[in-house]
Amino acid sequence: MIVRWRNTSALANAADRVRLEAERAEIESQRQPVVRLVQSSRMARYFTLEQAQGLLPEVGTQLRKAMESHKRNQESEAELAQLTRRVAMAGGMQIDPEQTRRLKRNREAAATQLAEAVESITELGVQIKDIEIGLIDFPTLFKGREVLLCWKIGEPRIQFWHGLEEGFRGRKKIDREFMDQHRGDEAQ
Repeated sequence: MIVRWRNTSALANAADRVRLEAERAEIESQRQPVVRLVQSSRMARYFTLEQAQGLLPEVGTQLRKAMESHKRNQESEAELAQLTRRVAMAGGMQIDPEQTRRLKRNREAAATQLAEAVESITELGVQIKDIEIGLIDFPTLFKGREVLLCWKIGEPRIQFWHGLEEGFRGRKKIDREFMDQHRGDEAQ
């Protein structure tokens, strides 16, 4: 059976819709998760305040790398989403394949760098709580129960702790009682 189109603009619109769907599917198929947080294979580690303070230079450097990589990844994702929206709103359009490839490469490089920085932090036993604001916790024991030493990018040193369920808003100032009754792992 041969179908003849009498309305050439309808044929053009149908072709545009098919091309639009193909371009949108291509862009969407390339989306990848930002990072898969890998749980460390190590057993839980407990830090003394002194041990945690000693790791801050290394952890702070890696956390800054992770934050920057996360930001670049988010920016690339937003640019790809904007490109997808422009294609959809225009009812189909030619996209610059080099621009799309560049955005995808940037996103993939940032995601890889983010994963590497996150892994270097978590392998130490440190917990990342909020990558965007640079918030991390170091597990410790206080009066025999697990609590967290809390540090945020920009703070000069670790000055706060909180229980497992309390989070950032439940931070308490480290005082003499905490110093006397907290402990970490014996051999580090």
